[in-house]
Amino acid sequence: MTDLGCATWSLPQSCRPAVLPQHLVLHAGVQTLAQLRLLRACPVNDEQALNVGLGGYSGSHKVSAIGLNLVEAFGLNGQGARRFQTEFFESAVHIVKQAAFLEVPAVYIPSFNKNEIVQASDFAATATFFRRLCRAVRGLPVMIASENSLSAGHQSALVHQVDEPNFRILLDIFNPLRWGHSVEEILCSVHPYLLDQVHVKDGILPAYDNVPLGRGEGNVAGIIDTIERLGFCNTYILENNYSLLSIAGLNADIAFVRSRLSGVQRTP
Repeated sequence: MTDLGCATWSLPQSCRPAVLPQHLVLHAGVQTLAQLRLLRACPVNDEQALNVGLGGYSGSHKVSAIGLNLVEAFGLNGQGARRFQTEFFESAVHIVKQAAFLEVPAVYIPSFNKNEIVQASDFAATATFFRRLCRAVRGLPVMIASENSLSAGHQSALVHQVDEPNFRILLDIFNPLRWGHSVEEILCSVHPYLLDQVHVKDGILPAYDNVPLGRGEGNVAGIIDTIERLGFCNTYILENNYSLLSIAGLNADIAFVRSRLSGVQRTP
């Protein structure tokens, strides 16, 4: 059965776990350096402390991935990033071990804002970082994933540069459009290397993720249909901005995705 969930950072700040439907799975975000250091200080097997470090959500809902989102404010590329990169790498290894303890099957690192892959040196540095991380946690039941702004060809190249069996690409249905890429092309050429979880949002360019699913330019229904026919996705994570769309908007988006899933035949 396909799971539905949402990203904790897309929820209103006042939202508490008890407000969310129990069946939702979550992507929990590490949003700040302070939060990263809090998790780094937690023992791997201290479930209560880890729940606090992840914002209180892992105690009430299944967490299917942890996003190390703070990296967008610092970056891992370039000379100025070396000091942060050392701390971030060591913390990431520790958090992957914590994820394994909590039975969270994926940890991902976004390459946007200050961590975006813009030039060849960024690409090389990103591939090197992921290769080191994947090797450091090899053998743990946790996939390491990159969410980025690359084209289909560069996504494939990143997979081959990292060249580790525990590395995947995290697809967002709408993000590629912002950089002029084809989601269909990414699905066609990269789907064997995609994480079995997908971010779902919609928008009207050049704005970003502020419209209910199906009312923007993301062709969300068609993309979900294609993903279902390919059969690789086990979890859809809603990532619209529910601070603007409200919890009622979240429930409407859940209904939208469920309606698509009920009408598409998966490829065996």
